[in-house]
Amino acid sequence: MSSKYFALLTQLGADKLANAAALGTKIEITHMAVGDGGGKLPTPDTQQTKLINEKRRAAINTLSIDPKNTNQIIAEQVIPENEGGWWIREIGLFDKDGILIAVANCAETYKPQLQEGSGRTQTIRMILIVSSADSVTLKVDPSVVLATREYVDDTIQKHANSRHHPDATLKEKGFVILSSVVDSSSETQAATPKAVKAAYDFANAANNNANGRVPVGRQVNGKALNADILLNAGDVGAYNKEESNQRFQLKGNYLTAGYSYSKNESDGRYQPKGNYAPAGNYALKGESYTRGESDGRYQSRGNYQTAGNYQPAGNYAVRGECYTRGESDGRYQRAGTNVSLVSIWKGSEIKGETTVNVSRDIRGLAVYARLNDSGTNKLIGGGVCPQTMSEWYQIGFNNEYTMLKPMSASQVRIVSGWGVIELLVSV
Repeated sequence: MSSKYFALLTQLGADKLANAAALGTKIEITHMAVGDGGGKLPTPDTQQTKLINEKRRAAINTLSIDPKNTNQIIAEQVIPENEGGWWIREIGLFDKDGILIAVANCAETYKPQLQEGSGRTQTIRMILIVSSADSVTLKVDPSVVLATREYVDDTIQKHANSRHHPDATLKEKGFVILSSVVDSSSETQAATPKAVKAAYDFANAANNNANGRVPVGRQVNGKALNADILLNAGDVGAYNKEESNQRFQLKGNYLTAGYSYSKNESDGRYQPKGNYAPAGNYALKGESYTRGESDGRYQSRGNYQTAGNYQPAGNYAVRGECYTRGESDGRYQRAGTNVSLVSIWKGSEIKGETTVNVSRDIRGLAVYARLNDSGTNKLIGGGVCPQTMSEWYQIGFNNEYTMLKPMSASQVRIVSGWGVIELLVSV
């Protein structure tokens, strides 16, 4: 018995399929059309280029190869419930160029509309046998097609069974592999609760252990606590052995009795702390007597001379109005010694008024001038130049024609009508 319902390639479809197989290209089947056959069941013909009475043409929902027969192509289209009002008796497949590739008839079925009171979604399926299914491909516009429940279920099941899912990254969502390792450096695996618990326990134990320890940044007298610390005397403000030897007497080396003053003796001899004489009132080294020298020259405290042996009041010089020992030695000739004259300037005869530089400090010395008195070289004396610059004054001789005026410690102003040829000082 021959088949009443069947599908076949049109002549144009067969030619395109053969050409695609020869060239290694593909036919892109994009649309499916349905019609009512003009009111009766049609018989498909290879010479057809269109349906007898097309009612609807739309994009294909699916085009797949039958997994049980690789030479069979299954094409499906979903007609939504808001379209209809006509019978379906013929089916056609078209490529992207609008060429009728295959044609089929089917059992008569009426597609109602919603306004008729019995709207439904209807799926139309065509199974086409070809010699090479590799030459056929589907071109789908996802914005206009509907997926059947079977197609959705199959697609979800295939995806669920597949292991080719994208892995999660630091920036993108995806699948991750669980790991219970607590010391991993992986960026693609996720920690299990067990791993998190283990890491928490380690951190908590380390924290408890650190609570009784000194912080790492703490130091002892500037020494870091990363090793054993050795402290020396300087670290605690103490003297080391050498410093102690330099500062203190060794045991047994103290002065014996009589070589030091007791507390009472010191109080009787020295000024209390804070009662020192102002700066400048102490004798320089060599200008005061040692303890032994003082004991040899002065009465001990309490052993004063009897009344009447002291100088009467008013016979002492007021402080500052007498010379010290050093000042006296610098001004006066000691008894029993000879005076020598030393030249401090010598040159051409000076008459009139001229300042000359001398070779010696003249402060505190007597200055003399040698005159060129008709070749007799008469020497005339003068006065003593004071030590203080502000107290210098003119030194005049026995007439008004020769006078010396100290200008500084090493300059003398000569005013003379006789003619001065040399300046001298006595030492």
